[in-house]
Amino acid sequence: MRWVLAFAALLPMAAQASLTANISYFKIDSNDPDANHLCCSGPLAEVQNNLGPDGLPMLLPGYGGIVPHDVNGAGELTYWSPGFNGHVTPTGSATVSLPFSNSHMYNPNGTGGADGGSNGFLSAIISATLSTPVAETVSFTISSDDNAFVFVDGLVVCNDGGVHGAGAVLCTSQTLSAGNHSLQVFYDDLNTTGAVLDFTVNTENVSTTPPPANGVPEPASLALAGSALLMAGLAGRKTRR
Repeated sequence: MRWVLAFAALLPMAAQASLTANISYFKIDSNDPDANHLCCSGPLAEVQNNLGPDGLPMLLPGYGGIVPHDVNGAGELTYWSPGFNGHVTPTGSATVSLPFSNSHMYNPNGTGGADGGSNGFLSAIISATLSTPVAETVSFTISSDDNAFVFVDGLVVCNDGGVHGAGAVLCTSQTLSAGNHSLQVFYDDLNTTGAVLDFTVNTENVSTTPPPANGVPEPASLALAGSALLMAGLAGRKTRR
């Protein structure tokens, strides 16, 4: 028995699946019309099954909570879109590990100490490529203060809308084929006080990695902003030459 235990100790441990993602942060100004306006109306199903034409969650027709102002012409919520919402500013991005847990989702970039006032409010998008070795459903747990929506391949999985305190919500995807899938978590804080986001992939035999440059669709307004910055940089290079 001792020999068996000693031999087992020498065997390599099974490697855990890689669980990493990209997170993009935004600041919502305190004078945004939805800031401190929507409390308290959740948790409720707030968005439609599919992402909108600009890659943003679409408000559910007949939404039972206080109806938000920050909705574009396509019916998309704009808390993550500088192009559609002049009160929103991108502030940074990073690679993070999953589970992701931050009970202080305040500006700047989830490191501040309070929301409202000059700090404004924070919104964020977590994006990853989700890899499934076999056809299966994938389980997630999310807890948020306030809105949080999880989409896999552009279809809603977790619909935790409304301005509310954090509480764990368990949700499960439809059956996913073996291979790679897009995973996006949309989060925003809109009311003082409190800002929490906890997100976990519960299914053990899957992995997540930050998406390649063009691997996961991003809101169209962010893509346009990136293109504008690139063009400005090229113009600057030509001027210097």
